[in-house]
Amino acid sequence: MLYPRTIVRICYIWMTELEKGKKKFVDMKKIFLLLLCLIYLMSQAFSQTIVDYINSGKNKIESGDYYGAISDFSRVLELTPKDMIANTGFIYSQIGSLKFKLKDYPGTISSYNEAIRLDPSSSSNYFFRAIAKEALNDSYGAISDYTRTIELDPSDSYNYYARGNLKSGLNDDEGAIKDYSKAIELKSDEYTYYYFRGRSFDKIKNYPGAIRDYVRTTELNPNYAIAYFALGMLLIDGGVKKEGCENIIKAGLLGYDKAYDYYKMYCK
Repeated sequence: MLYPRTIVRICYIWMTELEKGKKKFVDMKKIFLLLLCLIYLMSQAFSQTIVDYINSGKNKIESGDYYGAISDFSRVLELTPKDMIANTGFIYSQIGSLKFKLKDYPGTISSYNEAIRLDPSSSSNYFFRAIAKEALNDSYGAISDYTRTIELDPSDSYNYYARGNLKSGLNDDEGAIKDYSKAIELKSDEYTYYYFRGRSFDKIKNYPGAIRDYVRTTELNPNYAIAYFALGMLLIDGGVKKEGCENIIKAGLLGYDKAYDYYKMYCK
């Protein structure tokens, strides 16, 4: 016979293993698997009322009733015995993700604060708190959370890219370039990493570096109009007008409307 505390431990280990192999935006199937694990736990240890709230919350997520799901999961937390609260961190995470969908960013941060308090080893909790802080223009707070995410999960290129974008927005382009370069080291076929590193090179007037990255961007994604535009403007500024104008035209043909105005100004 499995005792409730043993079941809790099994569920916790399972959730931890899923966390190690997570993607940033966890799909609903994984969330429901975790909820089913908790349902089993509750059915063995607690009242049927808790199980009902979990099932109700799951169904409300599927129907798009996020407010209702938050209410149901909040009731789960209220009804969970105190000696089991330590194992409810992922419920707070779920509430936080629902609040984020509803653009309640302060509420998102509050929920992830609790999730982190209960499970400080979960990189995804810091990640989602970071994007909520970013939505509130708390760039320094978001950078701090991305840094902690990276410490816990140093193999995910996106974290470096996201932190690099924030650093660039704060005019720390040297720091941004380091983050973009690390992202590229981990995922060398992601064209956006090269484009944004190129922008940071451009901002610090490292034009050869910027040109190399813009060219690489267009090699990886020949339909990325803005990279042709940025490359074209740099070439024109560097006196390579013919090739620069060709890139401006390419950007226009790919749908970057501003390109035609600049073509008239610089290429006629």
